[in-house]
Amino acid sequence: MKLTYYDFDKSKNLIEEIFLLTVTEEDIPFTSSILPIGLINIAFIRNNKQLATYNSEKTPLKNAMFSGQFYGSYRLDVLEKGYTVGISLHPSAIYKLFKIDLFQFYNKHTKLKDVNIELYKILNPIFLEHKNNISEFGRSINKKINSLYVLENDKFTYYRQSNRLHLGKRRIN
Repeated sequence: MKLTYYDFDKSKNLIEEIFLLTVTEEDIPFTSSILPIGLINIAFIRNNKQLATYNSEKTPLKNAMFSGQFYGSYRLDVLEKGYTVGISLHPSAIYKLFKIDLFQFYNKHTKLKDVNIELYKILNPIFLEHKNNISEFGRSINKKINSLYVLENDKFTYYRQSNRLHLGKRRIN
């Protein structure tokens, strides 16, 4: 098992980490306790046999998954080689981007498309396009998230690098 973190521009302060978890044939079966770090994760799983267990509730992990904040550790079991690429977001990021109340996702893993279909339609194509080039995935996903409007004081704000521009819901390229 190998866990790799990627460097990227944190200009909007929404993404905390971009990561790649690789599990090889030699690692199978892989089991680990995942400790809570207070972040929300969106992960793209490239195998079909991952299982998360939290308080005896088992959740199969496959394709695009959303993990809410956890307040206790959960067990991860991987029974097939593959990789998971993901982004860890600050707790307020999903609300700022999509006005989603995260309370319903505490201590849960949920299919991304069941959390927010718009978010799924934005992120899943990037994963599919770059599934064989993780570095390019990281650059593309970060660029896309940094191009989205952010809710601030009940108004959507567009950030370009460190310059804040209030634009309402209008976008400037």
